[in-house]
Amino acid sequence: MASLSATHPAIRIFGTVRPDAPLVTLSQRTMISVTMNDAASVALQMDSKNAAALKVLGVSAFKLGSRDDAIASLKEAVALSPESE
Repeated sequence: MASLSATHPAIRIFGTVRPDAPLVTLSQRTMISVTMNDAASVALQMDSKNAAALKVLGVSAFKLGSRDDAIASLKEAVALSPESE
């Protein structure tokens, strides 16, 4: 299996990774979700009130099957920044 490069259309800079992009295999989607989760975790270590990182953490947790964690992260993101997307 070929790995995804930074120029692959499924990958964009933090917060806009698109694991549902066409032609991305299930294992690549999982890899992207794990990478999103790791990046969000590092961002939250630097700033625990980073709403964008909490959103990414929630989306990646959902895609990895951790729905309770996803809901908690997304609720916290909305509480911190209710006007954001």
